[in-house]
Amino acid sequence: MRELLQSEFFITHREQVIKGGVIVLIVLAALIVFLFHTGGKDEIELPQEPGVLVSGESEEAAHPEEQETIVVVDVAGAVKTPSVVYLDQGARVEDAIKAAGGLLDSADISAVNRASVLTDGQKIYIPQKGEEEPAVTTNESAVQEAASSGSAVTKVNINTASSEELQTLKGIGPSTAQKIIEYRTLYGAFGSIEDITNVSGIGEKTFENIKDQITV
Repeated sequence: MRELLQSEFFITHREQVIKGGVIVLIVLAALIVFLFHTGGKDEIELPQEPGVLVSGESEEAAHPEEQETIVVVDVAGAVKTPSVVYLDQGARVEDAIKAAGGLLDSADISAVNRASVLTDGQKIYIPQKGEEEPAVTTNESAVQEAASSGSAVTKVNINTASSEELQTLKGIGPSTAQKIIEYRTLYGAFGSIEDITNVSGIGEKTFENIKDQITV
């Protein structure tokens, strides 16, 4: 009887061991299948350091501060610190005046458009109150000298000339020169020399005096 009970005990124990082994194998098989299907799909994301260019990112996006453009403007006349100033693109004449220390009490801004957008290389001249137009005889004398010497008179390009260069034209003073610069800044380059008559203060008489001295 004892032998029969022992035999049944061992059989039952062996069955339990086999069942446990089967369960372990099933679990291991499921784990292997899970790892096989998920492996290689997970990507480890590394923290991005500031200023480091990552794949797919443009150089401009990595360094946006290097893409800022500036305009260089010469501010002269009745300002506290006449100088060449550096401003962000899109800045206006008012910004250039402030960068040059602001206006003097003697400044005459009646003909200055302080809302005009600046262009690179532009010259801004702020006249003094009561400042007179340069004498016409100065330019006439220069033309006569050139004619007598047989040398050609260099024409002034009204699209690129500075305020000083424009003032060498007959009857063009600081205020009118500034108007010419502001006009081409707002409306673009002159298509022909006749277009200069669109500038306020330049009529047919003035144009007749300067038409042989200008070009585009």
